[in-house]
Amino acid sequence: MKNILRKYMNRKINGNNVYIGTDARILGDVTIEDNVMIGANAVVTKSITESGITVAGILARKISDVGSELYI
Repeated sequence: MKNILRKYMNRKINGNNVYIGTDARILGDVTIEDNVMIGANAVVTKSITESGITVAGILARKISDVGSELYI
C-alpha cells in the first residue's frame, strides 16, 4: 500500500472520496474535485473541476455522470 500512496504524494488531490483506478497516472499540477472516479490506466493531465463524475482514457475525459459516492 505504501508504494501506491507514494506515487501520489506530490499531487494535489483536494477532493474527498476520490477513487483512482489501477495504473492511473496523474501528471502535473492538477486539482481533483469530490466524488470523482478515475478509471484504470487513465492519464489525467488537466484539473477535474466537476464533482461526481467518472473520467477514463489516455488523456482522461468524462465518460459518466456517476461518480464515486456509491463505491467509496
